[in-house]
Amino acid sequence: MFKKLLCFISFVLINSAVFCQNSLEDADRYYEQKNYGSALKIYTGFNSDEFNATRLYNLGYSYYGTSQYCKAKQIFEKGIQKFNNSQSSVTLAYIFEKGLCGNTVDLKKAFENYLSASESGNRNGAYNLAVFYRDGIYIKKDLCRAKDLYFKAYQKGHIGAKIAYAAGLTKGYCGVTDNKKAFELLAVIDENENDFSSSSYYSTLGWLYETGKGGELNRTKAYYYYKKGCELFGNKYCCDKMNK
Repeated sequence: MFKKLLCFISFVLINSAVFCQNSLEDADRYYEQKNYGSALKIYTGFNSDEFNATRLYNLGYSYYGTSQYCKAKQIFEKGIQKFNNSQSSVTLAYIFEKGLCGNTVDLKKAFENYLSASESGNRNGAYNLAVFYRDGIYIKKDLCRAKDLYFKAYQKGHIGAKIAYAAGLTKGYCGVTDNKKAFELLAVIDENENDFSSSSYYSTLGWLYETGKGGELNRTKAYYYYKKGCELFGNKYCCDKMNK
């Protein structure tokens, strides 16, 4: 009888462990599918103190993805403290920047977290920090610093930073104008990669084709890019060009 009881307990423990493992894997799959609500239901059934850096971030972003920003903030802070997770710093910075938790904007903390992420080599941190320097948000405007950060981010594969860096080359950031280099950078980008809320890809490339300053004068292509920039993003410059 005692042996049967031991066997039964062992069976329950083994299967419980397998169930837990599979459940977390299911949560991971839901997260990858951006089904944050379903992922959250599973993640919260486990002790987050035992999560690794990736799963802890997934938990935080599942809260974020379901608009539970204050809970997300707590998890991201935990991830930074426990793992020095740079992506947690980036998303936490955005919460501070936009005042998503308690409607409290804190640009100082946003800047500090973007800076920390950037110094850790995080491309998203570098990109967002560049925007702060470019627009003079919290910190004094510094186009040289912005240009360097865009370059740093695009070298790590950030498409938005690559476009912003190219745009900066046409606008003379830090006293340097290089329209041909800007054209080289933009002309090889696959439009399908341009999946973020930025219209400068279309406006800049349109201008380079229209003026020929990138090395190729092509009004048909210029019209195409202006049209896309206007239709997709309502870019004023592109729309004005369409109406001329």
